[in-house]
Amino acid sequence: MSAEAHRQRRVASFLALAEEDFSAAGVLLEKLPRQAAYFQQQCVEKLLRAVLEAEGVPVGPTHNIRQLADMLPGDHVLKAGFLQFETLSSAATRFRYPTASGAVASPPGGEAPERQQKIERLKSDVGAFLAKR
Repeated sequence: MSAEAHRQRRVASFLALAEEDFSAAGVLLEKLPRQAAYFQQQCVEKLLRAVLEAEGVPVGPTHNIRQLADMLPGDHVLKAGFLQFETLSSAATRFRYPTASGAVASPPGGEAPERQQKIERLKSDVGAFLAKR
């Protein structure tokens, strides 16, 4: 398999996984917003990784949306769209485990259904961007 074919396969895989995470978040939105936030973060991360892969940017093991978005050029058409979700970066731990004080943190930045709509728009933007490549 050529390097370009491998890259395209990885992009397609990231998009498929992002779609699954988006669907999982949708199922959990109303009753389990903390778990929905986790899947929303995963969706955004995988969309971002798809774009980075398409751009040929090597990515390490980070799950931090800010760090990943900062790997894009400053004027990249999708960068601001990804950065609007940087508060979700800690969703894997902060909202699913007790804090140091024993409390349970609430998901950031508005309600999960509103975030889901914004992520849906981001998915559309990513799809349009990748279709042009």
